[in-house]
Amino acid sequence: MKQLKKVGALMLAFSMVVGIAACGSEKDPVDTPKANQEPQIIANNDKEEGPEIVSNNDAQADPYEIIKGKDGKPMNLGGMEIFISDWFYSEQEPTNAYQEEQKAWRDWIQETYNFKITGRADTTWGNCSDDYVKYVEGGGSDENIIFTIHPLVATAAKAMGQGLMYDLASIDWLNFDDEKWDRDVMEFSTRGEKIYAMRAEASEPRNGIYFNYRILEEANINPEDLYKWQAEGTWTWDKFEEICEKVQKDTDNDGVIDQYAMCNFASYFYPSAVWSNKGAYIGLDENGQLYSRLESKETMDALKWADDMMKKYNKPNTEDGAWNYFISEFQNGKVCFMDHQTYLAGQDLKTCVDKFGFVCFPKPEGVDGYYAWTENNMMVIPATYSAEKAEKIAFAYNLWTAPVPGYEGYPAWKFSYYNNFKDSPKAVDETLPRLVDPQFTAPRMDYSVAELCGDTGLHGELLNWKFGKDQTIAEIMDEIRGTVQGYLDKANGK
Repeated sequence: MKQLKKVGALMLAFSMVVGIAACGSEKDPVDTPKANQEPQIIANNDKEEGPEIVSNNDAQADPYEIIKGKDGKPMNLGGMEIFISDWFYSEQEPTNAYQEEQKAWRDWIQETYNFKITGRADTTWGNCSDDYVKYVEGGGSDENIIFTIHPLVATAAKAMGQGLMYDLASIDWLNFDDEKWDRDVMEFSTRGEKIYAMRAEASEPRNGIYFNYRILEEANINPEDLYKWQAEGTWTWDKFEEICEKVQKDTDNDGVIDQYAMCNFASYFYPSAVWSNKGAYIGLDENGQLYSRLESKETMDALKWADDMMKKYNKPNTEDGAWNYFISEFQNGKVCFMDHQTYLAGQDLKTCVDKFGFVCFPKPEGVDGYYAWTENNMMVIPATYSAEKAEKIAFAYNLWTAPVPGYEGYPAWKFSYYNNFKDSPKAVDETLPRLVDPQFTAPRMDYSVAELCGDTGLHGELLNWKFGKDQTIAEIMDEIRGTVQGYLDKANGK
């Protein structure tokens, strides 16, 4: 990765008020500034090389530090209007002190540096990557746009492989050593010395295990114990299977299971098991080259365990059942466990018949934490933009996404989840922070290769949908080995 210069002092201006240092972190929420709490003020004596940063002493007029260009004047973007394209934007007024401070900061940077940033929901989740490729291949436009794309859509990988994204590592205003940048997105979008995408916020918490309170209580298991075991580090594969054995029942002794322990989507359960064992489908080496991890010990051990669990405890679909039948099975209280993403709590599970909780996917004995995979929305700049245009957009976006001065370390991402998990707030306080801790997350690198992404790739037909049938895990690997390597060679430019 290119070692970027001119960034040290610049990032101080991006991330703090004069003399304000971070007051907390996601790992230490007790010290995090609250909406009604003044942040701690401490001296900052750090001296680093970089663009000239001139403190404005008129605190009442301009309470933030000003970034000056080579001419000694404040940076001026000449009234540039920048759009952030996505599928979920909606303009909202601030509803708490944090949002008010964020708005004040963003208003100030736009006025000071003479630019404007506006969000617009002008695409869909399924079409975002296609729309981006059409824009770039069509030559772009006079507008200044930062595009939001999702990695699960194969077109995103194609755009990266075909050089349709601007190399962000070449932009001096972006310091990817800064903590605000999501490390998984950087790894996902790195090819050699180039970085094609960015994300200036925590990873979105993804998959974990939903559990049914009533079914556990009927089996004389305290549902809150799952959170206790998670905290103690004893929420393991063995513990999970022990609980599955207790909740799965043949109630009328006819040899047919009446209540299965779980119901899962193979494309979630198998990868979750792999990542929990510190495995992966595809890896990225120190030279930026992709390689297969499918037959590593970590991956193979996890797949064999997952396959055994699915065959023993997973409720099978009916011949005419919907592909996502597992959601309704959990939603209607038919099974105790389901591996799924956090967003489901705010959608389908709003009408769940029973109280539910949410913990990390269990880990095998000996693993030091709860590891999980990520698939985050990414921000990209079109490769058709000139260097000057891309530099200006990056300068503005870097400021726009800076931690709100006085709220450094404030976990704003958490608060939208409390309503979704209102019956089990420990899911938000104890589980979700683990799913976004960069020490224990890794990206789905298989999504970065077009042929390995989506329903036809490892996520679906090529691998995950082969599990649970007649073939052994080893036989599946023998069958797909050459195909996977061919796609990796192509992605690596061989």
